[in-house]
Amino acid sequence: MGKKNKKKAETPQSKPPQGKAAQGKTAQGKAAQGKAAQGKAAQGKAAQGKAAQGKAPSLRRAERGSAGVSMAADASMVTDTSMAADASMATDASMATDASMATDASMATDASMATDASVRVGVSVATASVGGRCAGALPSFVVGGKAVQEGGFSWYPGHPMQEGGWKKAAAAFWAMAFVMIWVVSNAWICDDAFITFRTIDNWFHGYGLRWNPLERVQSYTHPLWMFLVAGVHWVVGHLYWSAMGLSLVLTALMLWLLFRHIARSTLHILIGALVLGFSRAYVDFATSGLENPLAHLLLVVFLLLFFRWVEDLRPVQSSEPSTIFSPFRVGVLVGIACLGVLNRTDHALLFGFPLLYVLWHTRWNVCLLGVLFLAALPLLAWEAFSLIYYGLWVPNTAYAKLSTGLPLYEKIVQGSYYFFYSLQKDALTVVFLFGMMGWSLFRFWSKERRAVGWVGGGALCYAAYIVWIGGDFMAGRFLSALVVVMVVVMLQERVHAVAHALPIVFFVMLLQVYAHNPTTRNNKGWDGHQNNAGVSDERGFYFHGTGLVYARPGKVMPDHHWRLRGLKAREDKIRVTTEGSIGMFGLYAGPDVHIIDPLALGDPLLAHLPMQREPGVAWRPGHYIRVIPPEYPKAAVGEGVLQDPDLRRYYEMIQLITRGPLFTWARWQAIWGLHTGRYRSWLERYRKHSYHLYSEKEMGRALRPNAPIQGTGYLRLSSDGAGVRLQQPSATLYSGLFSVGVSRGAAYRVVFFRSSQKIGEVSFQAPGSFQEGLYVYHGQIPSALVSLGISAVKVFPEKASRKTYLNHLIVWRHPLKMESHRLVQRRWEGTPWNARGNLILGGDSGYRVLDIALPRLSSAPSLHFSADGNDDIELVFFFGRKEVGRTVQGANPSTRGGLQVYTLDVPMNARRSRFNRIVVRPLAGDGVFSLGHLALIGQ
Repeated sequence: MGKKNKKKAETPQSKPPQGKAAQGKTAQGKAAQGKAAQGKAAQGKAAQGKAAQGKAPSLRRAERGSAGVSMAADASMVTDTSMAADASMATDASMATDASMATDASMATDASMATDASVRVGVSVATASVGGRCAGALPSFVVGGKAVQEGGFSWYPGHPMQEGGWKKAAAAFWAMAFVMIWVVSNAWICDDAFITFRTIDNWFHGYGLRWNPLERVQSYTHPLWMFLVAGVHWVVGHLYWSAMGLSLVLTALMLWLLFRHIARSTLHILIGALVLGFSRAYVDFATSGLENPLAHLLLVVFLLLFFRWVEDLRPVQSSEPSTIFSPFRVGVLVGIACLGVLNRTDHALLFGFPLLYVLWHTRWNVCLLGVLFLAALPLLAWEAFSLIYYGLWVPNTAYAKLSTGLPLYEKIVQGSYYFFYSLQKDALTVVFLFGMMGWSLFRFWSKERRAVGWVGGGALCYAAYIVWIGGDFMAGRFLSALVVVMVVVMLQERVHAVAHALPIVFFVMLLQVYAHNPTTRNNKGWDGHQNNAGVSDERGFYFHGTGLVYARPGKVMPDHHWRLRGLKAREDKIRVTTEGSIGMFGLYAGPDVHIIDPLALGDPLLAHLPMQREPGVAWRPGHYIRVIPPEYPKAAVGEGVLQDPDLRRYYEMIQLITRGPLFTWARWQAIWGLHTGRYRSWLERYRKHSYHLYSEKEMGRALRPNAPIQGTGYLRLSSDGAGVRLQQPSATLYSGLFSVGVSRGAAYRVVFFRSSQKIGEVSFQAPGSFQEGLYVYHGQIPSALVSLGISAVKVFPEKASRKTYLNHLIVWRHPLKMESHRLVQRRWEGTPWNARGNLILGGDSGYRVLDIALPRLSSAPSLHFSADGNDDIELVFFFGRKEVGRTVQGANPSTRGGLQVYTLDVPMNARRSRFNRIVVRPLAGDGVFSLGHLALIGQ
């Protein structure tokens, strides 16, 4: 026993025994094996007990990656130093290595059977059962006569991660430097980042975490990033340089962890550096002033610990899930995930799926629940603060971007365009992402690699979420985090040989050359490309004004005209203004300028209203324009009230939440009612009566009857309808006639409103089928409604479908009266339609009909006039108030713009009875009608 204990203390570096004794003689084979087997049996339970006692320290040494734990290069160590167990593997929890492979059922590999040392494998597996917990097994291998310990990230023998030498560190450093070259040369700050900067600036000036100092509104989506930038700004004193420096530091730290502590080998480092360096999505948003750099770092740290600890989840001869994830490890992972969600809420999908895998393989108890609560405490504390301070669980931007009222199928199509744009401009990123996500899901079916499948499942769900919300207008913004996650997964995979990796490297370079605007161009030739879906290269748009490479000593950054506009508004001491691009303008305008944002990112009222869609204009992601009531700017600063009663009541509730004292019973009742939908009926009534209304100019672009329903110029009607907002509810302004163009094959209602109250309606049926094109209905408003005064007219389909469209809705005003002598100056063909002296109808003028008074009765046989060539024109002849004839002049389809000269015959009835008035009105066209001259011939 003493001799055996001495051999157990020997290290794997002991020299192998030499001579015939070590090799074993053929003549003594079976006899020697039999004696060895009898000797083992004679040792009895005492030897087994000692072997079992030695397991725990051996396991601890194996977990530390010690190279000398139960690994034998010596034939004697194979027979004597392995931890023995019987064939059941359950009573003693150890596996036996015996010199005889036939006398017992233990797993034995005889060193004497591989005397040439060409293939010598000795397996010893150590397990322990401590306190009822199942510790994972760490196999050790002897390959080619050399012992290699597998641990950490390993799934195969000879894990390169155990090589912590200077060569790998040098490769990681140069890879990090390579990627940082592209990151620094393309570093920039976007306008959306300055929205957060304005909140930080107001906070530092004592106004609190607010966008406009008058109201508590969370206009940022990344609280953790905001606090980090604020902390650096407190030291540096400049928001631009604070965000830029913090982004570069976090990016460098993330790259070092990725290449030094995750990558398996220098070959993995090379491929990872190529993917990140040539991915526009990653390079563009490694800075940008947004939360992406911090999200990248948190994801890498989370996955680093996840893959390191998940290797211990391999249960041995047990159907019970392993509890190797201790409460401490689970708490660390949950804490990092909560910080990631606090940094950006929708990244919960990327953290959540791996966490589900962890929690499934964790034994639940009271201690674990306490650890989970402590780990989630920062996120819970922020949610409590957000509810108390802002009155909402989620940022105001969530309502602005998700409460749009858009159909789901349109958002899905738009989200698909987001990936198609990246496929055109950043093919490497899209191909790499979907390739790695597919590979990750394939790994889900492997028991030992199932953790990779869970990570890939979270990435795939996040990609589906991007499609579901309609993508974004910033190309690559939502893809950068996916790129980092998939690069981590790739660095976990084994590349068998350099030859297998060369095609991957070549493919990366090929995609880089294919890209129209790769990272190597640095946006010097940016052409402002934006596809039809509204997705654009935001870095290219702002790079020349906020790019780091353009910074010079003494130059104020950002160098952008929006900053100058903000400074001008500050100097002019503007009280309230409406601004679409609110980032740089808002920061440099200062807290004294109250900014109304039509995109509703910083506005608590407009964020709860659905977006306003312009007729025939495709909506753009992130730019969901709301209709601003005319009196709202003054009401926002306490100088007026809203006219619509339902909207006014809703806004009073919003003001109580965002401006009232924090701890009052009325405010908390309003918060509860807002979250439970108690006030939703107010918005529904306002939306039904006063929303989807357009100006007379927008709804006056009439097309000819039977025109095909295709292309732009049409607005699809939903159950909320759509219509026109009249300039003023004056009974003396409008004539009581209206014209509406809709698609055929459906029934419609034309409803008339005064404020938000319905005062009457007219119904009609559009005959025919959808394929027959546009149907134009001419109707008359009841005289009683005209006398009341109409403020809006809306068209509602009786049954909304994808084939109910609205082209125009015109409420005819009283004619523009004019003496005929003002139209005698002749115009020539081709004269510009807006030339000086022409009469403009429609558009901003508001007039739709021209009433020309003649100086005396006329019986002229014909008339000569010039008019806009792309309109159908109707001329009606009157004797006093009596109509005596009418004629129509069709548009000239060959016109190339400008006025066309026409000669028309006067209707015979008008010539016989004579006439003293001519009424001219356009029947169809582009909504703007121009008349040059009108003269009678043969009078």
